[in-house]
Amino acid sequence: MMGFGRQGMAQSEGCAFHMCTICKAPIRVSWFTVAYLGLQVLAVLSEWRSGATQNVGILFASTLIQFLVLYLTVLVHEFGHGTMARKLGGEINHILLWPFGGICFSSTPPQPTPRATVRNDLLVVGAGPSTHFLQTPFWGVLLWAFVAGLEQTAKCKLPVGVQGNQCFTCTGLDCVWDAMVPFHQPYAYTTLNSGEQLLFVLLITGVQLNVMLFLFNVFFPMYPADGSKLLVCSLMYCCGVKPYTAAKVLICCACIFAPLLIGYGLYGIYQGFQGGLNQLGLFTGLLPIFLGLMSLQEAYTINKMRKAEILSQHPLFVVARTDVSRRRDWAGQIATLNTGGRDDPNQGFGNNSGDTESTCCFSSCFRSCRRGDALELSQHEAPMAPADPAQAAKAREDRQAFLDRVEQQRQQQQAGVRR
Repeated sequence: MMGFGRQGMAQSEGCAFHMCTICKAPIRVSWFTVAYLGLQVLAVLSEWRSGATQNVGILFASTLIQFLVLYLTVLVHEFGHGTMARKLGGEINHILLWPFGGICFSSTPPQPTPRATVRNDLLVVGAGPSTHFLQTPFWGVLLWAFVAGLEQTAKCKLPVGVQGNQCFTCTGLDCVWDAMVPFHQPYAYTTLNSGEQLLFVLLITGVQLNVMLFLFNVFFPMYPADGSKLLVCSLMYCCGVKPYTAAKVLICCACIFAPLLIGYGLYGIYQGFQGGLNQLGLFTGLLPIFLGLMSLQEAYTINKMRKAEILSQHPLFVVARTDVSRRRDWAGQIATLNTGGRDDPNQGFGNNSGDTESTCCFSSCFRSCRRGDALELSQHEAPMAPADPAQAAKAREDRQAFLDRVEQQRQQQQAGVRR
C-alpha cells in the first residue's frame, strides 16, 4: 500500500477513534474530521460576533445538519464499495471517515487472470457512486412531500389565480429539480418557523450532496477519487488499453482537473476574505485545495513509477506486472522468466506473459488497437541476423529442454496439491 492508501491507513491507525460497528464493519473517525467541524463552528461564532447574522442558532444548526448529512452520505457510499467486495467473496476491514470523505478498506479474493482482477475492481469501485441513484430519490421524495404539504397551508397559499406560494422560491417537484442543479439552491422565506426552515435545509442538503458527490466521483478522474479507477479499469477491461497507456491518460486528466479543483478552493477563500474573514467559505475552500494538491502529488508518483517501469507496484495498476519477459534475437523470439522486478511497458492488457497484443472489446472505438500494438512491437525488435542451421537447432533444443523442465515442475506442484 502506498500513496493515498498509505496516508489513509496511517490516519486510521494513529489519528482516529472507533465510533461504532455497522453490519460487522468497524467505523473509525479521524480526529481531523472533528477538527474540521470545530473550524466550522468557529466560523459561525465569528459571523455572529461580527453582526453578519442575527439568528446564530439557525446558522449553527444548519452547519451541523450539513456536516451530518455529508458524512451520512459518504458512509452509505463507502458501504456500497464494501458490500460489493463482500458479494465477490471479500471482507470489509473497516471504514474511515476523514476530512477528504471516506475510505473503505476492503479485500477481494485473488483472481486467476488480469481481466478477472480488473473486472472485480470495476464492480467494487462502481458500487460506491451507484448508491447515489438510491439516495438522491430518497431525499427528493421527502423534499417534494414536505414542500407539497406546506403549500396547502394557509400561511403559504397565495390568492386564487396567483402562481407560486409564500413559503418557497419554488413549488412541488420544481424544488427537487432546482436542488439537483449544482451550486443552485432554492430558498425558504421567513414565513416558515425555525423547525420548518431547518427541515427544509436538511432535505435540500440531502439532494444536493448526493448529486455533487456523484458528479465529482465519476467525472473527475483523478486519484484518489473513484473516477480515476473507473477510468483506468474501463480503459483496460472494456477497450483493451495497455496499463501503461491507461496511466498516461490518468496523469493527463489529473493535470487538467486538479488545477480546476484548486481554483475552486481559492475562489472560496477569496469569498471568505471578501466577507471579512468570517465566512464559512474561508474554511471549506481549504479542502478542495488540499485534495487537488494530493491528486497532483499522486499523478507525479504514478508518472515516476511509470518511467521507472515499476507501475505494477501502484494499487491502481497491479495488472501491469509482467511474469515473462519477451525479446527477439537472431534465432527468433525468446521468452524468459522476469526476475528483474520491472514491468514491460509494451505489455498488452489481459495477460502477464509479456505479450504486447491486447483484445479490444470495443474495436469501433479503438480500431487500430491490435495493429498499433504490433507496430510498437516491431519498432522495438532487434534486427535478426541470418540463422545458422547448427545454432538454430541448438536454440530449439535449449528451448525444448526449458519447456520440459517447466512442465515437470508444474506436474510436481499439482501432485503436491492433490496430496
